[in-house]
Amino acid sequence: MSGSATMATPRKRTRFNDDDEVIAPAEQVPKTPTAVSKDYVSLAFASLPSAPLQSLAIYHCNAFLKLRHLATHQDATRTKLQEADYNPRSARVGFTLRASKRLEDNIEFEALVTSTEELVTKFQSDLKKNIL
Repeated sequence: MSGSATMATPRKRTRFNDDDEVIAPAEQVPKTPTAVSKDYVSLAFASLPSAPLQSLAIYHCNAFLKLRHLATHQDATRTKLQEADYNPRSARVGFTLRASKRLEDNIEFEALVTSTEELVTKFQSDLKKNIL
């Protein structure tokens, strides 16, 4: 290829104007607490004397942060399960008793619907207890 061939090609268009404000990627998405902790750990251990020592320290601190993150999620799940009106997804039952239009107005059918709803609610609470 000659130098004149590359000079003849037009320049690509810019995607934004020079006067548009450019946002840095760090400003677009806020960092999570775990990411902030990992950055802090890597900066704190940067002054260690040898590379193997730095990598070991960073590895174990990251493993600790991961375990701490899992423990936080487990605590949140346990507090959610302690709520009386919460049913886990595995214990949810979508059962409704249905009938024809003529029977829906019947008093006996309405009594059956309420007793069925009570049985389903009792089953869900028993299943929740078994899950815990």
